[in-house]
Amino acid sequence: MGLIIGSFLHEISKTKLKLPVMPSLLVIGILFGAFWEDLGIIGSSANVVSGLTPRLIPLVFIPILALEASFSADFYVFRRALYQIMVLAIPGVIIQFLFYGIILKLILQFSDDDLEWKSALCLGALMSCTKPESIIKVLKEIGAPNYLTLIMSTEALFTFTSSLICFFTLLSSAKDDAYTVGDGVEEALIRIFGGFAVGLGLALILSWWH
Repeated sequence: MGLIIGSFLHEISKTKLKLPVMPSLLVIGILFGAFWEDLGIIGSSANVVSGLTPRLIPLVFIPILALEASFSADFYVFRRALYQIMVLAIPGVIIQFLFYGIILKLILQFSDDDLEWKSALCLGALMSCTKPESIIKVLKEIGAPNYLTLIMSTEALFTFTSSLICFFTLLSSAKDDAYTVGDGVEEALIRIFGGFAVGLGLALILSWWH
């Protein structure tokens, strides 16, 4: 059902209506959540999805987004714009989730009973995983250089990865009071180089198999 709705909205966005896909999906999701009891089996399915554990959500959705970004990535652009991409994907994500955590705790003033600092930063890391589809669409509409568009799509791949690493590291910190900065650095490095090793190994196996 989700694929059908997403495909339908994507086709509508190509017509004269130019209905934005992402905000439309957000509104439909809110409506599904509010009226799921009146939607029969579809509503029951939506209610089951809402019960996914926090650890399962990024494992299910973020790899799909990263896979899509890897298909649109360009190695030539990546090599030329490595510095800009790394600045956006690593310090940019860190600044972003810190900013989200500050908003949640200091501006929205969530108490420690509702949301501790570690949990706020964990939520901020999850929200830092943004999909640049709307930005890329705007860049194309205003006639921006293709090089800039390719940088955005390639950078998205590393943003997804760094957001996922930050999320799981902060989640471990939030669940264990004895968790230290050294433990966080160690876990992050294991995820970075372990993921790289697994990906490289699978790539070599598939290349040999082909």
